[in-house]
Amino acid sequence: MKKRILTYWLLLLTFPFLGYAMEGDGSSQAPFVIGSLDDFLQFRDTVNNGYSTACALLESDIDLSTVCYGDEETEEYHHWLPIGEGNSGQKYEGCFDGKGHIIQNPYVNSSTENFRGIFGFTHKATIRNIGVENAYIHGGYYVGGLIGKGDSTLIENCYTRGDIYGYFVSGIIGNASNCTLRNCYSTCTTQGNYHSALIGYATQTTAENCLFDSQIVKNGVGFGDAATIALKTEQFQNGTASQKLNEYVQNKGDNSLVHWEQDAQSLPTFAKNENGLNPILQGNGIQLYVQAHHIHVLTKQEESLTIYDRQGQIRMRCISNGNQDLGYFPTGIYFINGKKTIVKD
Repeated sequence: MKKRILTYWLLLLTFPFLGYAMEGDGSSQAPFVIGSLDDFLQFRDTVNNGYSTACALLESDIDLSTVCYGDEETEEYHHWLPIGEGNSGQKYEGCFDGKGHIIQNPYVNSSTENFRGIFGFTHKATIRNIGVENAYIHGGYYVGGLIGKGDSTLIENCYTRGDIYGYFVSGIIGNASNCTLRNCYSTCTTQGNYHSALIGYATQTTAENCLFDSQIVKNGVGFGDAATIALKTEQFQNGTASQKLNEYVQNKGDNSLVHWEQDAQSLPTFAKNENGLNPILQGNGIQLYVQAHHIHVLTKQEESLTIYDRQGQIRMRCISNGNQDLGYFPTGIYFINGKKTIVKD
């Protein structure tokens, strides 16, 4: 405890701009806790002023529309300055866990702005559990919805939506060298040289269970090799994409990964309540969860299930083995093998 306090005070002396707003000291054992836009901007400035290995947990959604925007009538433009700005040599080298929160409205509109994304340039970093929505990032070289350029970086359980333009440009990461992408998706529109849905320019980079809408952008990778999965718009809207993302979390993920559900636009987003893939019943080898009015069951062996509604009427009898969608259930209370399960709007 004394060592942690001493470390924190040394950080305050070294980086006086930290102030007292954020909890934690930025280490992997006590990451900064970001609970507001002010915290997020302070974290960005802390990294760009030299604390490149700072780790953080995001505890709330962030709306950037008040700090980066463009007004064509007044010709007033405020561009997003990313974490790990890149142009001046700053890199982000820490671990950032979005914990299922959304960063909205990042804005860049300048062909001279390089290394542009929420993160500009990452090196040996880990970025997970972040959604980026309504991104408008039109930059120069190395432009991505999440990361402009990354080296030896892990990107896991993330998604992006928006409009991205530049050279070496993509919905997730513009230029990726020795990077790993796992369980991500993008529905961004992209334009420019070496543009794609997920990775603009890939060098010794791998992708696992990373999805894109091929009816928006036809290629998952602009240049290079990485195994991405092309889906159609309907598959994002009907829950197929969410199911694929959740199967990865369920089968290959760990407790750090957030589960998925469908949002009001019928696209995958992070689960925030029991209507996501949060287990409802665990025991005797059975796991149940609810997603977009569908009840799913995951069993390790063949199991008999009986589902009653709250009036005591049998809704279904079945035998399940593995991962099975039991189908659509209206809003209400159900009892599955005697355990209460709630389906909400």
